[in-house]
Amino acid sequence: MDDLTRLFNGIVSFVARYWKALYVLTVLWLTWMHFTTGGVTIDMALGILVLLAGGEAVVRGSVAAARSLGLSEFFIGVVLIGFGTSSPELITSVQAAWHGSPGIAFGNVVGSNISNILLILGMTAWLFPIVVEEKIVTKNSVLLLLLMALFTLVCLIFPLTRGVALFFVAVTGAYVYWLHKNDSSPVETHGMEVVVDTNKWHFVQNIALAVVGVIGLIIGSDLLVASAVEVARFVGMSEAAIGLTLIAVGTSLPELVSSIMAARAGKPGLALGNVIGSNVLNVFGILGIVGLVAPSAVPGDIRFVYNPLMLVVTAVLVYLMYSRRVLSKVTGKYFVGAFVAYTVFLMLFG
Repeated sequence: MDDLTRLFNGIVSFVARYWKALYVLTVLWLTWMHFTTGGVTIDMALGILVLLAGGEAVVRGSVAAARSLGLSEFFIGVVLIGFGTSSPELITSVQAAWHGSPGIAFGNVVGSNISNILLILGMTAWLFPIVVEEKIVTKNSVLLLLLMALFTLVCLIFPLTRGVALFFVAVTGAYVYWLHKNDSSPVETHGMEVVVDTNKWHFVQNIALAVVGVIGLIIGSDLLVASAVEVARFVGMSEAAIGLTLIAVGTSLPELVSSIMAARAGKPGLALGNVIGSNVLNVFGILGIVGLVAPSAVPGDIRFVYNPLMLVVTAVLVYLMYSRRVLSKVTGKYFVGAFVAYTVFLMLFG
């Protein structure tokens, strides 16, 4: 097991050092394959990478522009970075619902929340134990569990109408306001160091970067959703199962990378706060916007199986935070193992 841990740490260190070069080479190769041989797997992989690049550009461009305008750190942290890092999930879910695939939209959001806990927190705790701060235990974690229970109950009773979507958006607004009043924003900084300046040309450049990022999000999400639907039809998996696995993990990669980088920098506790904030914004913020754009029914497997599963996973996390006040390496290994088992189950029976 020690050898496995050393190998894992070595891979993480290599990717952290050379990820930009690996990313560019992979995108170039996939683009060439897209225009020569094609194929849904190529399109899916290319869509995920274009989504990630688009999300990164949106965050960096909008945050730099906001700081040039003198906007508050809270607005930048919660609204721009919080929603910006969730932009791959948002655009993908809207595209899926708009094209008549609500299973992918719901599966993407619910699957991202399950992945955030089991995969992201699991891998982070496996690397470095996460000590749970008192304010996270007493405030954020309880609120997270209550909001996930509320979401599960609402989806069990109602379809995602525009009225329900407005309620979700209102909950998101109330949550952001609560964070502001309690000064406990759990949103990550995404590893960014943005230099503040008032140069108008730089402001224009930052806006242009954000616009290019939005274009990348649209192109990447279109590739990802179209290829995911084809994969689901080909292998006999439900659209929800595809959303819960491949798309959910793919759109959660920014959070995974930033959490592991925080752990390597000696701040593994940031990952816990990131997950709490991200999970609330995912279900209420993203699905609220999805419901306003394209109202739909909640797929049966989401209502009766995967929403309750997300609630159970959340309850386990909250219980461990209350009872142990630390997520140990052993806990991290169990979380990752549970994620692997969950993914295999969906691949076989989803």
